[in-house]
Amino acid sequence: MKNNSYLILAIVFLFTFTPPSRAEEEAICSSLETCLEMAKEGNAEAQYILAMLYLKEATEIAEENEFEHKTNPRARELYTQHTKWKKEALDQNYAPAQVYEGYQQYTKKFIVPEPSLQEQKDGLQKGAELFLKAAKQGDRRGQFLRAIAVAEDDNTSNDIEGYAWMLLAWKQGLRKYPYRPEIPTKPFLDSYKESLSESDRKEALLLSAEYKTFYSK
Repeated sequence: MKNNSYLILAIVFLFTFTPPSRAEEEAICSSLETCLEMAKEGNAEAQYILAMLYLKEATEIAEENEFEHKTNPRARELYTQHTKWKKEALDQNYAPAQVYEGYQQYTKKFIVPEPSLQEQKDGLQKGAELFLKAAKQGDRRGQFLRAIAVAEDDNTSNDIEGYAWMLLAWKQGLRKYPYRPEIPTKPFLDSYKESLSESDRKEALLLSAEYKTFYSK
């Protein structure tokens, strides 16, 4: 798992996270103007959608300029707006924004130029923390990515956290991805009390038999 988890993380993210489409934007906000108005009024969902729309437009411009944001004033302004609204959504603990920002932090290792080892370490820690925040809110992507972050961390022996989050994410439909943790036993589930409530741990235990049956097919 340790050797392949970054690859799995990337695969999972491609399938579980996509920026909002125009149709999604219109369904939530009815128009870009309405979305902006809702964002200014403090709607975290609208703030996140705006952030991703600004990022999409900035990226399209950057692609035309060989990804040189700094040399294109329009792309730079769009990226500034992306950062602004993303922060607004994060400040409200909006789970999808936490998942997105967590992924950006967690995968700092792959950016160019490559960051220092300390920056990579800080990114891994920050990303894992954001995944946990989203996971606690019931976001299945946050639960799944938190499970992977725990499995990736050589400094923790508490893999039961990863098992439990994986089971909860699996319950919400993330069943098709190539990550199969060992089936946790009741003592392991009962031993982890920091992030999962008692009801969540009991539910995860009940799911374990079904989970094992599913993956034995």
